[in-house]
Amino acid sequence: MLLGDISEKALAAAKEKLEYSGYAVETMQVDASDKASIYAFARKAAELGPVMYFINTAGASPHQTNPQHIIDLDLVGSAHALDAFGNVMARGGAGILISSMTGYMLPEPLTAA
Repeated sequence: MLLGDISEKALAAAKEKLEYSGYAVETMQVDASDKASIYAFARKAAELGPVMYFINTAGASPHQTNPQHIIDLDLVGSAHALDAFGNVMARGGAGILISSMTGYMLPEPLTAA
């Protein structure tokens, strides 16, 4: 299992809990709003063996950051993650993208523009 997060502290804590439960865990610091970082993470996953599952939970809300960072992380970063893992996913694999609720916090829907 490969876990990624921007926080090395969070990665270490998750790794410890999962290893205590009997899982073999590797970690990699990844910036889910940075295309190069995302693709490097996908390559690392593929180096470890067939990528059967991919779960993306990266996201931010207006209470955490500015609008541009939300777009870079929640929208653009998610698109890069889907592309990157689409390139390395094994046949029969599956992915899950946990959507941010930020898009539902607006008083009006976004226009196509």
